[in-house]
Amino acid sequence: MITLPERTRLPQEQVVYEPHKRGNSAFFDHLELSPKDRQELRRQIGKLSITHLIDTKTTNIPRGQLVEQLVVIRVSLLSTQLDKDLLKQLDMRLKFYPLFVLAYPDGREELLIHYKEALSREVDGRYFRIERTFTSQEELEVRFEGRSLDEVYACLVKDIGQEQLVAKKSQNLKEVIEKSNQLAKLEKQASSLDKKMRQEKSTKKAMELRKAYKNLLLQIKEIKGE
Repeated sequence: MITLPERTRLPQEQVVYEPHKRGNSAFFDHLELSPKDRQELRRQIGKLSITHLIDTKTTNIPRGQLVEQLVVIRVSLLSTQLDKDLLKQLDMRLKFYPLFVLAYPDGREELLIHYKEALSREVDGRYFRIERTFTSQEELEVRFEGRSLDEVYACLVKDIGQEQLVAKKSQNLKEVIEKSNQLAKLEKQASSLDKKMRQEKSTKKAMELRKAYKNLLLQIKEIKGE
């Protein structure tokens, strides 16, 4: 599913949560999650374990202005269903940048990474806000290219979210996310206008909607670089 350089693998996976395992069962309690979220995480997740660390020691790549360490967390699931919003709640409270490997009981694996931005201060145990979530079931071989861990993180987000992102050639990940969010918003507006235009009985109103629709299509085309 994901291939990482062997030097980033821990000699032994570090289990941070497993029911009934001494010292690990309180992991969720330390993150100021709501009682409901803690209960749901325990109901859906059988084990959380850190398998790889991507940092200056394992890659010889300098830390970035944002990213000091990337942590690969394997999430062993108890069923084929997962409320992925729970991982958002978890990730907002982690002080590092994780890459989640979701391991389903049927043998499937899925990569999940959040694009998150740091808050100016801690709020109810949260250090970040999640801007976008990206998932992929494609094979991914990670090569560490970049001048800092910020760029390594950016490459991971782009690789995992490649189906949902535009302007991926830009080195500025924030710009890529903003353009992709703008595209998603415009496409939603265009779809809504198209539906209204087809249902409109007034010829004059339909023409006004058509003009607005075409304008949105031009904006979408410009963002896509077509």
